[in-house]
Parts: sequence; C-alpha cells; structure tokens
Amino acid sequence: MLPEIHNIITKWNKEAGVESTGIKIKEVKDKDFHISEVIISIFTDRPGLLIGKGGYLIDKYRKEIFDFYKENHPKLHPPVEIQITELNEIVGQEEIDIDKYYNCLCNHIFGNE
Repeated sequence: MLPEIHNIITKWNKEAGVESTGIKIKEVKDKDFHISEVIISIFTDRPGLLIGKGGYLIDKYRKEIFDFYKENHPKLHPPVEIQITELNEIVGQEEIDIDKYYNCLCNHIFGNE
C-alpha cells in the first residue's frame, strides 16, 4: 500500500474515532497498464463512524484520495470507490452461551457421564 494512502486512512480513522481497520487497495489497470479505477475496501467493526453523518466523512476522504491520485497521475483521474464492510458480517460473530458450550465440550471429551 502506498504510504500516502495509508496516512490518509489513518487520519480518517482518528477523525472518526475508530481504533483499527483492515485495508485492501486494488488499482484496476486498463490494457495500457494505466490506473483506470481505485477500489479501497475497509473492514471495521464500526462502519457508521467511518461513513459519518450523511456520508460526510466518506465523501471528504474519497475526495482527498482522488486528489492524491490526480496530483500523482496528472493525465489520469481514476474514480475512487470506497467499500466499508462491517467485520461481524464477515466472521459471523454471535453471542454464545459459555456454559452450554463448556458442557457440550465436556460431554464430547469425557462421554455422557
């Protein structure tokens, strides 16, 4: 990942109050190997904070990333797509009953005693 993009996303996290995120950046290239699109995937447990009220924060930082690419690739102005995914959708987190889990584990290990 480009350090400049990482710095922009770190600044975004601080402003939003989010401690950590997972980031994946994909630069889609055309047949001439020019960047035709930038897709940034951000994985967090607090997506609403990164989006901001009325989408204010996501629009602000999308523009900042677009401006970075505009400065560094003057002939190209690739569109910047930002996808924010909530972590518990990915890992399927759910509450478990620890006593039920422990009893089931003991029954499996020691049999039905």
